[in-house]
Amino acid sequence: MTEKQKKLIQQWFEKATNDIKTAKILLNNSPELTDIITFHCQQAVEKYLKCYLIKLDIVFKKTHDLNYLLDLMTEKINVPEKMYGIAKELNDYAVEIRYPREIGGTPTKIEAKKAYQLALEIKNYISEKIYN
Repeated sequence: MTEKQKKLIQQWFEKATNDIKTAKILLNNSPELTDIITFHCQQAVEKYLKCYLIKLDIVFKKTHDLNYLLDLMTEKINVPEKMYGIAKELNDYAVEIRYPREIGGTPTKIEAKKAYQLALEIKNYISEKIYN
């Protein structure tokens, strides 16, 4: 891995971690902001996955689709099915959550807490893959 790749991975990881920290701050101080919390959780996962893709030397297009990112990983690794389950739960929080919705409404506080826990799971999984 080149120094440029290492630096890029570190930058993506820091941005993802900032999203996780933001979600935690909001959960602790403004838990009613569930749309913003879930958005930051999805964004964190997206960025952690992109870190790992860089480490795997896989080129990816600009996207918010977590399933697409996981599918790319399957070119080089066996992606655990649990990762796809997490992606399925968080994918809708990327773009759609930022705008009013006619159906589905705003995520509940329970859904926001779950999104945060799922994002932490991905952080731990990716950390282990990148830094071990």
